Amino acid sequence: MALLATVRRELRARYGNQFDADENRMTRYGVLNAVMEDNASPQTILDPDIVAKAMISEGTDLKIPVFNKGNVTLKNVRSCTIDPYQNTTALVDVVWVTLVADFDMIPAQYLNQQDRGGAFETWQEAYSYNMNKKMVEVVRAFNQELEDTLFAFMDANKSTVTNSSLVGAGAKYSEVGGVIQVPLADQPLFWNDAKVIMQQDDFYGPWKVLGNTALQSSVNQYINQGGGNAENTNFQFADYMFRFSNHITNGAGVNAAGFIYESGKIGMLNRVSADHLMGHRSNDAEWYTDSLAAWGLPASIEVGVLEKSNCDDVSTATSNAALTASKHDYYQFSFDAAYLISYNSDPLTQPGVLKKFEFLNT
Repeated sequence: MALLATVRRELRARYGNQFDADENRMTRYGVLNAVMEDNASPQTILDPDIVAKAMISEGTDLKIPVFNKGNVTLKNVRSCTIDPYQNTTALVDVVWVTLVADFDMIPAQYLNQQDRGGAFETWQEAYSYNMNKKMVEVVRAFNQELEDTLFAFMDANKSTVTNSSLVGAGAKYSEVGGVIQVPLADQPLFWNDAKVIMQQDDFYGPWKVLGNTALQSSVNQYINQGGGNAENTNFQFADYMFRFSNHITNGAGVNAAGFIYESGKIGMLNRVSADHLMGHRSNDAEWYTDSLAAWGLPASIEVGVLEKSNCDDVSTATSNAALTASKHDYYQFSFDAAYLISYNSDPLTQPGVLKKFEFLNT
C-alpha cells in the first residue's frame, strides 16, 4: 500500500515573518495630524471646559457661547447725551458624527495553532495576535474616516472673503469659488505672498499649511534654494508649519492643493457614550473606555468599548462542523467626533482664518 498520499502534506512557512508587512502600512494622515496638534496647542480654540463638557454631552445639545464682532460708531462732537451700545452674542451648535467599528473573535479557532505552521506556543497567543491584526484595521478605518471628513469640513468652511490686494479680480492671484489660484510662474514665491494675504486679513501667524503630498515636491525645492543659489526662495518659509496628506484631492488643471490657517484655529472634539463612561456591566456585556494608539499621530483617541460573549453556532463561519455551540466574542469600538473652526460672525463679508489655494499646471 502506497503511503505517499497519507504522509505527504503541504510545506508551509512558519508564520511570524515580514512577508505581509506592507499589508499593515498606514497612509499619511496629515490633516488629522495637524488638527490633533492644534488641540494641544497653546493657541487652541478648545479650552478645557469645552473639552470636558463635550465628553459628557451625549443626549443633550452642546452650544458654545460667543461674542459677535462689534462696530462702535465714532462721533466728532462731545455731548451730554451718551448713545447706547450693546454687544451681541450667539451660540454655536456643536454637530456630532458617530463612528463605530465591530469585529468578532472565535476562541476555538485558535486551538492547536502551533500544529498549523504557526509561530504561537498557545491558543491564547494566536488569539491575541489575530486580534491585534484586527485592531490595526480598526485604527486604520477610524483614521481614514477622520481624515476624509476633516478635509470635507475644511473645504466647506474655507474663507471666501479676503481684504488682500493680492487676491481677486485684476490682482496677482485670481480667486475661483473661494480658492486662491496660483499660476506656475508665481509658485516659487507664493509663500512670501501668502503671509501678506493672511496679514491683510489680520491673521499674523504662525501659520499651518495642510497640503496634499504633491505639494511637498515644490515645498522641498523652494525651501532648499538658499543664498548660494541663483534665486533665494528659502527666506519666505519662516513661521510656517507644513503637514502633508494623501487625501487632499486635486481638481482639473491643478498640480497641488492645500489650506493655510493660523495655528490652533481648528479643533476636533470627541466623546463616548454614557454607558462607557459609567463602566456598566449587564449579563455577558461590559462597557468601558480605552485609548486607541493612532499610528503616526501626536495623540491617542479615546473610544468606548462594548465587549460581550455569546454561545453561538459558528460551524459555518469556521468551516468546522463540530463548533455548533461555541464561545463567540464580540468587540465594538465607538466614539462621536465634532469639528470646529474659529468663530466668524459674518462669513459672507468678513474674512475667515482658513484659506484654500491651488497650484495650477500652467
